[in-house]
Parts: sequence; C-alpha cells; structure tokens
Amino acid sequence: MGIKDFLRRFGFRVSQQKAQHSKVGGQSAAKHKSPEGVCPYCGVVLDSAPKRKANCQQCGRFIYVRTKQDVFDSQLLTEVDAISADYLKKLDYLGINSGHYHNKRNSLAEKFGTNPSSRDVMWGLYNDLIVNNIRDYFTLKQLYFAMAHFQEDLGENFADTLRLARKMELYHYREGGVDKVAVLSTNCCPECAALHHKVFSVADALNEMPLPCHSCISESRQGGKRFCLCVYGPYIEDLNK
Repeated sequence: MGIKDFLRRFGFRVSQQKAQHSKVGGQSAAKHKSPEGVCPYCGVVLDSAPKRKANCQQCGRFIYVRTKQDVFDSQLLTEVDAISADYLKKLDYLGINSGHYHNKRNSLAEKFGTNPSSRDVMWGLYNDLIVNNIRDYFTLKQLYFAMAHFQEDLGENFADTLRLARKMELYHYREGGVDKVAVLSTNCCPECAALHHKVFSVADALNEMPLPCHSCISESRQGGKRFCLCVYGPYIEDLNK
C-alpha cells in the first residue's frame, strides 16, 4: 500500500497533483526572490544576507530566512511573514498554493482599501476552506486545529479556536454513529491526566465541552499559554468490559 492510499484509508485527503500557480495581475504568482540583504523591518541594507535566523544589525529584530517559499519577493522575512509562509505550505494537501494567497490578498486589499497583513491573508484562506468544507467535520477539525497552532505561533489567544477543533471532532464521531467517547490525555499535563479514560456521551461532551481541559497547565510552543493536547477517542462498550 502506497503512502497516499494509507492516508486515504484514515480519512486524509490527498491531491493527485499539486495545483498550478494561478496568474495574478498578468504575472505568475510565483515570485522572483530578491537577492539583496535588506532588513524586512527597518529596510536597512545588511552587510551580508543571513543564511539563517539572525538579528538585524540596525533594529535588532529577528530576520527569518525562507528560501523555498514563493509568496514574498525576498527570502528575508519578518516573523509573521515567515509563519504565514510555513502555514501556507501546510495547506498544499488541500490544493492551496501561492496563487490562492495572492488572489486572497488582492481581494482583501480591494475590499478594505489597504494592503492586508500576511496573517490576515492566511486567516482569510482558512475561513474560505471552512466554508467550502462546512459539512466535512473531519476536515473542519484539522483546519481549526491548524488555525489554533497558527495563532499559538503568532502569540495570539487560541483557546476558542482549539475548542472549535474539539467540537468538530465530536460532530465527526456523532456522524459516524459513535454514542460515547473517552478522553485520551497521556501526552498532556497532570491536570489533564485526571480526565484520562473518562467517558462521556457525545451529547454530554458537546454540552459540557470538557476539552480542551479548562485547568490544563501544559505550555504552548511559545511558552506561557496553555495548549491542551487531550483528544477524544471512540468508546466501545464491548471492548471496555
């Protein structure tokens, strides 16, 4: 069994081929990388272009290097642009590429009369995907979970988005005929461990929303904020007697 067949077996969508870059403004969305070393924050010309994450000699802010992205003109990016480029690449399995990014950026700029941030463009793309998959609860769970991680990496509050991911997980189980779920929390914190193997009816779980755990003390990848790693698993009576 090939890797694509394996992924399809467990509900993942695998595109047959990468979507082609769309044309934006008469030009290909894939842009030429600017070779000069210019700080993306303050615009100062650097003594030499960094090959990896480094501080700007003028403003002191971190410059991020992304050589394989085709969204921005330069390989030297701000933190927000680097995170956005990384998360855009993760949407490739849904057929989203830099062409979609530029189309969304242009539509937002026309709508609001100003150039949107890369963060807002990515959020717009995620929202479009949610609308397009409104009845596919498995994909919605993946999208909301990715959006929560996106917010986490940006240092934003992700609690509500993570809660939506868990709600979609419950909808997915309910749609599949699962009546009860058990909390699985082996990779989280001591507070979450108290919930491990606790059983809820799907209806009660949707009503109470025990996940993400309200008292979770695990740290996010950025530190400080809590990113509960607990998930639901289907509870089958005959297998748990």
